[in-house]
Amino acid sequence: MEVYAGMVIGVAVLAIYLFYRYRKALALRLTPQESAQINRVTLVAMSEPRLALEMAQHLDGHARQLAMQIVAPELIKAGHRSAGEQAFAELSKANKSEPLKTILEVMLQQGESQAAQTLLQNANAQLPIDGHVVSIQLDLANGKEQEALKSLKDVCELQAVAGVYTLSRADSLEVARLQRRFNMKEAAALSIAWAWATLGADGELSRDELRAILQEFFQQDGSDRVIELAEQLPASYKTSAASVLFEAGELEPAFALLSESGSDIPVDTYDQLLNIALNANQPDKALHLIDFVATHAADELLLSLMRWHLQHSETAAVDALLQKRVQSSEQHIELRLQLFAHSHEHQPSWSAAQLQQAEHHLKQLRGKEHEGWYQLLTLEARLQAQTQLSAPRRDQTLIRTSLEQITRFNSQLSTSDKLLRYSAQAKLLHALGQNTAAGKLLDELVQQLKDHPDEDDDEYDHQLNLKDVAHSYLSIDQHLPAIALRNELNTQGACSHELSQGILLNHIRHQRLAEAIGALDCSLLLGGRNLLTPLRQAIEQQAPARARELHEQLLDTLSNGLLPQQAAG
Repeated sequence: MEVYAGMVIGVAVLAIYLFYRYRKALALRLTPQESAQINRVTLVAMSEPRLALEMAQHLDGHARQLAMQIVAPELIKAGHRSAGEQAFAELSKANKSEPLKTILEVMLQQGESQAAQTLLQNANAQLPIDGHVVSIQLDLANGKEQEALKSLKDVCELQAVAGVYTLSRADSLEVARLQRRFNMKEAAALSIAWAWATLGADGELSRDELRAILQEFFQQDGSDRVIELAEQLPASYKTSAASVLFEAGELEPAFALLSESGSDIPVDTYDQLLNIALNANQPDKALHLIDFVATHAADELLLSLMRWHLQHSETAAVDALLQKRVQSSEQHIELRLQLFAHSHEHQPSWSAAQLQQAEHHLKQLRGKEHEGWYQLLTLEARLQAQTQLSAPRRDQTLIRTSLEQITRFNSQLSTSDKLLRYSAQAKLLHALGQNTAAGKLLDELVQQLKDHPDEDDDEYDHQLNLKDVAHSYLSIDQHLPAIALRNELNTQGACSHELSQGILLNHIRHQRLAEAIGALDCSLLLGGRNLLTPLRQAIEQQAPARARELHEQLLDTLSNGLLPQQAAG
């Protein structure tokens, strides 16, 4: 067996070497223009693989083969199986191995195990040397447990002879799960230990990956092992272990780890833990979390819990929480006004009662320090109630007097408070049809930020404030001042990536499709938001001749633009 395993390992190493040597040789046979086009295809395929396919179809030879390797799996992932399988069929036998593995993984995730089996049988290609995991998963999905078990034992034998280095970290984690499923305890422990040992080896510690590995440790060895491993982590990463314990119902050690994180705790930690509890339909666990956290964060979490109850039409549960957990009039006003805004569409009667209760608690603040602030919030809520009515049904007298009072309170606000309230008020004015007034309010805010910036703000904070106002312009459908602010920020060297995405989406929403195409660049497509799909859909809804013209413009931009010169070369 040792000789056999040694031969297998030798063949595996040779296969990997030859494969990457082949890929490198193939890449070296590309012209600079073809390399640039492959980069563009890769970029586009992440969000709109059908457009990437059209780009790939304009390539020839080796470049086309590389492009189809990229596009085929993405097409199938996006639900375009026929097009994806046709792209895969174009590949030569030598080029099918890696995309075959990826496509099978995608199909298994989509629950299409039989289709995956058929594709594998008809592919006229072998899985790559690291394809053993997807092969085992495919056998299991198709009820071939004995075949899967045999393949898994082969992997275990390789591990025993060559060590765990035969597996990547992701494969080690998946194999550990499979080995645990088949009660191979020692092998499972070896696999997960290797996954743990290589965390961060590439210079980056992924929280999602860390959490997945800790979850497997918990499944194998329980909470004590997770707590032990958490001691090896930097303070800010202990929250990953805490979330595993929290999800498993081990609240006391979870909260202990959160306490150890101290000020290093990531800002979204509590929100993520709350989501874990609510996604599992465990509001009591959410309340334990709220009891643990600090006062300000607790209010935000309590509001999220109340919104969850409202989504389940459980207004009585929200009333009980308000009665039991909210003490001060200030808390009552803030929470009830936010609940009013959240629920007015689906629970109008209950929502109206929240506004009335907020106004009742406002009376308790007469003569107190922050009375004006809460009066302002309540006035805005009254206007919001008017926006829900058709124009003929609106109380114009109430709107006029409310706006007059708001103007008076606005004059007393600090610059930072104006940033919050003016943006909200501009949206209200826009919803009431007073677009000119909405724009003027934001113009005034921009001038205020420039002439009288907050003393505590540095240059970065100032730029961030201007970005927020630019987003507010977009929210009231005034894109030109948003673009002007974006351009001004760019001249200052500020990163305006999200703002540029918002401008492009605003172009699409208002059918300025030529401008949207012209605004595309590489950074926008790398930002995590899918901009190409809504753009393509908007183009397809145009008249046929106009749709063809815009589609050609889009393809030309994608094929000849996007990349900076150094990346294109």
